[in-house]
Amino acid sequence: MANQDLPNIWRLRETQALVASLRRRQGELLGVADIIELLNEQPGNKWVDLLAEGIAELARELKTKTMPVPDIVEWLAEWSRETRGEQRGLLLLTAHRAKGLEFDHVAILDGGWDRASKNEDRDAPRRLFYVAMTRAQKGLIVMASGEHAFLKPGTPCVVERQVVPQFPAGGLPSRVYHLPNLKHSDLSYAGRQGDRHEVHRAIRECRVGDPLHLDHRASNWELLDRQGRLVGRMSKSWEHPTGQILLSGAVGAVVQWRKSDGDEQYAHYARRDAWETVLPELVFAPPGQVPSAATLPDTAVESVVSRANPAGCTEIRGGQLAKALTPDDADALAALAQRIYNESRSWGEFIDSFKERGLEVAPKGGGLVLRDGTDGRELCKMSALGLSYKEMVQGFEEGFPGHPSPSMADYALGKKRAGAPKPQRRSKPSSEKDDFDIIDE
Repeated sequence: MANQDLPNIWRLRETQALVASLRRRQGELLGVADIIELLNEQPGNKWVDLLAEGIAELARELKTKTMPVPDIVEWLAEWSRETRGEQRGLLLLTAHRAKGLEFDHVAILDGGWDRASKNEDRDAPRRLFYVAMTRAQKGLIVMASGEHAFLKPGTPCVVERQVVPQFPAGGLPSRVYHLPNLKHSDLSYAGRQGDRHEVHRAIRECRVGDPLHLDHRASNWELLDRQGRLVGRMSKSWEHPTGQILLSGAVGAVVQWRKSDGDEQYAHYARRDAWETVLPELVFAPPGQVPSAATLPDTAVESVVSRANPAGCTEIRGGQLAKALTPDDADALAALAQRIYNESRSWGEFIDSFKERGLEVAPKGGGLVLRDGTDGRELCKMSALGLSYKEMVQGFEEGFPGHPSPSMADYALGKKRAGAPKPQRRSKPSSEKDDFDIIDE
């Protein structure tokens, strides 16, 4: 898939590292082999490979000659501007937007070529189709279901191929891809933090391809690395795709940013002159297309849990979880909770499994609640996920460690004793659907 909004190649960490290596040899004449040697000092990734393509272009110009370091840096800057606009991957666009562009291979999709737009003459579609065809430099494919509006059967200049579409049994995935983009990230976040803030160390240690996940704190979507360290924020204009779960997140690129690059009216907030910013690469999918509970990725669960309380409310009770999440999201989280319970042989394993996912199981009242392990924010009651305290006590054959109401466990295990709870009668009917039993109450 093509990315028309590639990050600024000159700002990439890899480009700036190469430029810094070149400037350390100021005053020398370097050949292509010298430049490649400097590039190979960096660990390989897709951006290093892109820089290698640029050096290969320079090699075709230099051949066996050498070049002063300032000229090499200037050439690299010019190349980075030009290559950012080059089309890479599969680009989907309208025939109108394709005007003036050229591609090696073009495939024109079917539909609408026999209809003129409003205020157009009847030959306008034919002229537009001609524009689309003449974008191709090497190969042209015209797709049609049935008879095409302009290319008639038996035309000698057309080679016909019959194609039978083959779709997956479950249908095509409706995924949303957010590629590295300067517009998606809060570019100045790290610059607003002091030199001792952990975000600077976390960004220095992250590498392209490292896993990331999203967490909603206060009014911001934050990016956390595999150790749970903050590495950046999404911009305020960025929105989590509605009804989607984060399937995977990774460091797409790391770019350098400066105080002078931002809006001048906000420059006084910056506490550094220059810093690095992480640009994420994110993939989202509807909950119905998420793998089964047995293989549900933790990133998907983290995305669901973060959205359980996006407004930062102090508590979500019982059935309120279904109001905060879509039904499919709640089902995904409930499926994970059920899987953890089924795989756990003790309360210790049950607690640790949630802790590994950044969640905390805690006692409250006569039951259990699920909390955010980072800030202690209460997300929901365990009973809202289909796990009643009574059933879990009977499954583990003991009460939750340190539960303030041990009599609840005794009652669930059939140990009648003085002080065992008795059903309490409500003074008036509840407006909520009851999702608790005597133990929860």
